[in-house]
Amino acid sequence: MARLPYPNVDPKTAPLNILKLLAHTPATANPWSQVGAAQFKDLKLSSKNRELAILLSTSKFRASYEWTHHVPVSTKEGVTDAQRDVLAQAGKQKGFFLRSPPQTADLFTLQEQTLLVFLEAIIDGPQVSEEIWKRAKSEFSDREIVEIITLQVSLPGYSG
Repeated sequence: MARLPYPNVDPKTAPLNILKLLAHTPATANPWSQVGAAQFKDLKLSSKNRELAILLSTSKFRASYEWTHHVPVSTKEGVTDAQRDVLAQAGKQKGFFLRSPPQTADLFTLQEQTLLVFLEAIIDGPQVSEEIWKRAKSEFSDREIVEIITLQVSLPGYSG
């Protein structure tokens, strides 16, 4: 439930509630929405990996607003209910993917596991070990690594 009132908007083009709230700060609303749009249109990272990163981040940050909005998007991009269940569990404990639970090997590709271990190390750390860094570099380009990092940067603001 919003603690600030939503501005009046045209119902035909009503944006997401978070974007309505950003209308209180016109100086940052447009750049914020441009970053969000770029994260959906212009990433080199695959759309499924994008959704896995967002879901893990929202789970770790307990950002239920974002999680809820990304369930249907992630389904469209190939994320399964079983994968979402594991990501929800991962949000409840530090180092979930570092301990590599057996169910992750069957549910996620090696690249997806690397993404989740790397992102979890950033969120839980934020220091990333040399071993995890090398693993991430072996699976992702420099651009994709920066995209993974930036996908989770704004999500703590959606928590609570």
